[in-house]
Amino acid sequence: MHPVSIREVCRITGAAIRGAVSPSGIVDRAVIDSRHAGSGCLFFALPGTRTHGIRFAETARRRGAVVVAASEAAAQETGPVLVVDCPVQALQKLARANRLRSDSRVIGITGSVGKTTTRHMLSTVLSVSHGVIQSPASYNNELGVPLSVLLMDAQSEFAAVELGAGRTGDIAALCRIAVPEFGIVTRVAPAHLETFRSVQAVAATKAELVVSLPRHGTVFLNSDDPAVAAMRSVSRCRTVTFGTSRDADVCCRIRSAHDRGLTVQCSGVSWRIPVCGPHHLTSVAAVLATAQEIGMSTGAVQEGLDRFQPLPGRHRLRQTACGIRVIDDTYNANPASVQAAIESLSRWPTSGQRIAVLGDMLELGPQAGIFHRTVGRQLAAERIDHTAVFGSFAADVAAGYLSAGGPIDRISVCDSLPVLLNVLSCVATPGDVVLVKGSRGMAMERVVQALCDDPDTAEQQAA
Repeated sequence: MHPVSIREVCRITGAAIRGAVSPSGIVDRAVIDSRHAGSGCLFFALPGTRTHGIRFAETARRRGAVVVAASEAAAQETGPVLVVDCPVQALQKLARANRLRSDSRVIGITGSVGKTTTRHMLSTVLSVSHGVIQSPASYNNELGVPLSVLLMDAQSEFAAVELGAGRTGDIAALCRIAVPEFGIVTRVAPAHLETFRSVQAVAATKAELVVSLPRHGTVFLNSDDPAVAAMRSVSRCRTVTFGTSRDADVCCRIRSAHDRGLTVQCSGVSWRIPVCGPHHLTSVAAVLATAQEIGMSTGAVQEGLDRFQPLPGRHRLRQTACGIRVIDDTYNANPASVQAAIESLSRWPTSGQRIAVLGDMLELGPQAGIFHRTVGRQLAAERIDHTAVFGSFAADVAAGYLSAGGPIDRISVCDSLPVLLNVLSCVATPGDVVLVKGSRGMAMERVVQALCDDPDTAEQQAA
């Protein structure tokens, strides 16, 4: 972050100094984890579900940090502290001030699927010729976005900030902190329906990014998704569409796909992309559209694409010691991402079996059973040799599969992880490709770890 005095921090956040904190002291970093605290750092002691950050204030202070805490907690604290009414709001206010002080151009990225891959790929490409910061991991909520924005400093030319949402109004609130000039919307799909209740509400929330952009900004919309394309009507800035349609401003088509990557034709150029999931064409198109708008050269863009490596748990290929290829797509799951992953597996070039291992898709509300049965019907229609399902909705997947004519001997319903692993030990053989996917709460990475019994197994890019 841009260096700022404690006096200025107090002005921005409304904090009051309690104890021996020098108003002229300078800070240039903010953390919410005391293990990352250090000299010149603000430690925000946040309330948590299990404990309060104030319990770690002394640890942060010993490391050289200045502590920012809520008044209730600070009243019991004897050490020097900055007292605020709400440390979360103080963090957000400081982040917004840092953003307004910066000359960086902020690119807000949202969507039900694909936003993390898009953000990571875009940052990799931009970094070839620009100073870029990006959201660490999936820092896309009311804490993650301000922490991302606080990474912006004098060397930052661009900031790629991921914007997530669990309810209506979340994106608008995050945009007030990040103040984006560019926006990318990838897709609208059923996700977090326990709070949104409908896909229409999801679309309206994603559109909050479009509405938040200034008139001099630019928004990039996926023309292949009708709900995203319709957001053009609420845009007051320049709109650029991307997708596979000839009507898209930036039209991208896959020329070839193999286990080492994609070749994509876009804007009269053939691009090499080191990802193998055709479903990631949306991210590729969004990145190419943004790079073209910014004015990057063809050579620089290709150099950035060559550097790109998929993040762990996002359709990443691993080779086991016994010769089974495992597609690790365990980071999360919703109906759209599961559909895309199954389609990718169905088209995967292999002489062995294609095996799908699926855990529950969570947070889908009353319609969860319906969505899981739809997945089952898709599995029956695609070129999948065997499916193993695990979780509370495994029976729903199986019901959909059998209702669509799927052979009963090609699906296994497992009531525990050990049973699932036993099934795989019997079914999977060298040369097979195994897709593993499920929502974060299902911890499906345990399956990948069990299959890839060699922890030093070399990883390859799958998408």
